[in-house]
Amino acid sequence: MNEFTPQNSSKKDKKNDYRRISLFSPLFIFLIGMCACGVIFVFWRLSSVNPSDIAEYHQLVADAELSHSTADASPYKARQERKGVCKDLIFHKGPQRLQIRIDAAAAQLVLDHQEIHTSIVEHMQKVKCYMQEELYYLLPDGSEALLQPNGKLLVRQSDPLDPQSWYSLEDPRIQPMQIMRFLEAEEAEYYYKSDRFVADSVKVTRYAASGHELMQDLTQAKILMKGFAQKVEFSLQGPQTELQFQAHHLKATFFDLEGLNL
Repeated sequence: MNEFTPQNSSKKDKKNDYRRISLFSPLFIFLIGMCACGVIFVFWRLSSVNPSDIAEYHQLVADAELSHSTADASPYKARQERKGVCKDLIFHKGPQRLQIRIDAAAAQLVLDHQEIHTSIVEHMQKVKCYMQEELYYLLPDGSEALLQPNGKLLVRQSDPLDPQSWYSLEDPRIQPMQIMRFLEAEEAEYYYKSDRFVADSVKVTRYAASGHELMQDLTQAKILMKGFAQKVEFSLQGPQTELQFQAHHLKATFFDLEGLNL
């Protein structure tokens, strides 16, 4: 007997056969393909994190939550395996615009949609994180100066009322410098909805390096601190997207600019 064209079946059997045929119709296959493409597109948009991507993600989630009521929302999970992950984050510290770069050998991007919330978490392996902590300028006498909102440089810990405490950015004798953190961990998670990075058992190194561009080759930078933290977490959801950084149970050795223990 041909399963799809029964000769002596009941009305109920005919109805079930029609449903089986419909599931494999070209229209049904086309719709499934379109849904799959939509999921792939969302994951692709989230693969490179920058401020515009983060804002677009938050808007997408907000629109989805508004357009679906608790009654008609169906929980589901989606997962994407990724290799060679690299994401750049931007944050501010006063007038300074700073950068974070997160590299991972592999990652799993997981979207978990429940009835009352949606989360996207990236589980990363073999993680390296390069983080600018501060930008400053080295002056001819060895002192340091920081950029102020007025566009001029103020010597660190000096009296702003003293005219000698101020320098111009046009002064050719000044040298741009930066303080950087370098983090290494076997595993880490990045929570897109809260812009939060979390890692356990983290090697933490702090450097003084030349320039204001984020550096990944730190062989010429001067080590200021080397340590190990049981847990490191940071978030960009503070005021004016300032970085909220915490290293829990940090054990470290500190060095001066000459490389001597402090």
